[in-house]
Amino acid sequence: FSKFMTKDYPFDDETASNFDDIQAYWNYSAGATKELGMLAIRLFSICINSASCERLFSTMGFFQNSRRTRLPIEKVFSMAQMRAEIKYKRTIEAAKSLEQNILSNINTMFGSDDRKHKQINSDKLVEQGSSNVEQE
Repeated sequence: FSKFMTKDYPFDDETASNFDDIQAYWNYSAGATKELGMLAIRLFSICINSASCERLFSTMGFFQNSRRTRLPIEKVFSMAQMRAEIKYKRTIEAAKSLEQNILSNINTMFGSDDRKHKQINSDKLVEQGSSNVEQE
């Protein structure tokens, strides 16, 4: 703890600035001061809001109800994790599909102009044929 208070290695600013992730920093620092590093890792692992816990308990309540009371908690927890992963993947797929639809609609709108043909890329707007317009 004295190294931490006096900002000696590995608690100096130069060492800390080498890490982008606070958990990686404390995992690295845990080698020098095991107790402080482990305490910091546990402290930063605490969920800062209760929404994720409430979502998990709600999902677990869906699986373990009056009909299914004999399911072991490990199985219910695993099922809840699988359900959360499936919902997450569906959300990501829906967002990608929405983005593709928007880009397709924008391409359709700008594709009607004969002199300028604009193609929307997911990274940026790419204008093709601008040299033809400048020559006219």
